[in-house]
Amino acid sequence: GTANVGTMTGRCGEVVDMAERRKLDVCCLQETRWKGGGAMMFGNYKFIWAGGRKGTAGVGFLVEKSWVDKVLEVRRCSERIMVLRVRVGKAVLCLVSVYAPQVGGTREEKEEFFVSLGEVLLAVDAKERLVVCGDMNGHVGAKRDGFEGVHGGYGYGDRNAEGEMLLEFTDAMKLVVANTWFKKEDHRLITYESGGCRTVVDYILVRKAEMRWLT
Repeated sequence: GTANVGTMTGRCGEVVDMAERRKLDVCCLQETRWKGGGAMMFGNYKFIWAGGRKGTAGVGFLVEKSWVDKVLEVRRCSERIMVLRVRVGKAVLCLVSVYAPQVGGTREEKEEFFVSLGEVLLAVDAKERLVVCGDMNGHVGAKRDGFEGVHGGYGYGDRNAEGEMLLEFTDAMKLVVANTWFKKEDHRLITYESGGCRTVVDYILVRKAEMRWLT
C-alpha cells in the first residue's frame, strides 16, 4: 500500500490501524514529517522513516512484524526517497517510497527530484522486482494521449505539467503507471478529497515486464 499521512506525529496508531484493516504487509508512507532517520515498533508494525533537518516532507515504511526479519536493506536516500529491499520467497522485492515536490515548487526542484529518483532506480539489480509507490504531486489524467505504453487509459481528471513530467520519466525508465491499467469506479480511483476537490496524485510504478505480477 501507499499513503500520504500528513504527519505521523499523533497519528501512528491511526495509520497502523489502517494498515491492519487493509491487511497490508508493507505500506509506503509520505509526508511523515519526522526528522532524521530511525525505526520504531507500533503494535504489529515497524515504522522505518527518513526525514530532513526541518521535519518537512519525509518518507517511510510500515512493515508488518512477520516481514521484519526478511528486510535485507534500508536505504535512506533523502527526505523524499527511501528504499526497502525485502526477501519474498526466493525473490527480492525492491520497494521505493517517494514524495515528489508540491505543485507550487520550482521546476528545478522537481527536475532534481526525478534525476535523483532515476539514479536510485538505475542502481536496482535487474533481477530484483521493483515497485515505486508514493505521492507524485502530479495528475496523469484520464487519457493516455501520447503515452500509450505507460498510461493504461483508466486514470482520472485532467493531466497537468507535473503529471506530464511523471509520464515522461516513467517512459524513460521503461516503467508503467500501474494504477491506470485497471478500470475502477471514480470513487475507488480518487486518493484525496476535500472541499469538493477530488484528485489522484498517488501512483504505483512497476517495470513493463513485471505487469503480469499485478492483480
